[in-house]
Amino acid sequence: MSRSALFVVPAVLALRAPVVSAQSLKPAPADTAPLHGQVVSVSPLFAILGFFTGEVERRVTTNATLGVGGSAFTLGPFGYRSLDAKVRFYPDERALEGLAVGASAGAIWLSAEEGGVFTGESHGSGIVVGTEASYTWLTGKHHNLAFSFGGGLKRVIRYGGYDVSAVQLTYPTVRASVGFAF
Repeated sequence: MSRSALFVVPAVLALRAPVVSAQSLKPAPADTAPLHGQVVSVSPLFAILGFFTGEVERRVTTNATLGVGGSAFTLGPFGYRSLDAKVRFYPDERALEGLAVGASAGAIWLSAEEGGVFTGESHGSGIVVGTEASYTWLTGKHHNLAFSFGGGLKRVIRYGGYDVSAVQLTYPTVRASVGFAF
């Protein structure tokens, strides 16, 4: 190896070292996003179809949230109302943003008006438990516009005072909401 090569190689490495160091210290864009404490969201797409949903979710740790959600719709003679307490876990340590898995527990109220296949008016309430997987994007200049999509399952474990956990009363849930983080 020539003397000039012995000088040039270390000089190039020395000049490159500060550039590499500066690049490695530059924070990623996601790390500079503000950390919000809660998100309030609704589903305008479902509202157009007559299905009303809303939710409030609050950060309790860097990777977990607690929330309350509700939904209501009427489909012909059938009526449905629900209110759930929810807990979500965010494995990427960014509660309120990214992938989340969760569980819920709450109450449902069902009704059917007289007519059609029903000989009389019917009302009842029950207890449900559920699971969910979803993904939330925080976007906008201040990262406060939330878009959430996901789905899960709910299971009725008690209805009208009766234990119905042995009966397979499980139904799917869908989450497609827009919200505001603050």
